[in-house]
Amino acid sequence: MRGYRATFLALSAIFGLASARADDIPNLHVEQVCHGIVSQSTDPLAGGEPAAGFSRCMDAERQDREQLRKEWPTFSSDDKRHCVSESQMGGESSYTEP
Repeated sequence: MRGYRATFLALSAIFGLASARADDIPNLHVEQVCHGIVSQSTDPLAGGEPAAGFSRCMDAERQDREQLRKEWPTFSSDDKRHCVSESQMGGESSYTEP
């Protein structure tokens, strides 16, 4: 009986942490997508200089994350879980994706 209780407590702790994480705004690493945007936006008329700057892209991502932080409490638990799981799928991440 003691072993079952320990297993139950461990699973409860794991699932408790998982549900708490779903309430947190995903912390995306947007640097990769900003580097991609800059590398694809070179302007040949400007001597190959990027038309979109990395810092400008990062500022836009920070602004979008701040907006998400304000709206996050209004989302349903299911929507939060979906957003968090989608953010952990890998690849490039952005707060501006639809």
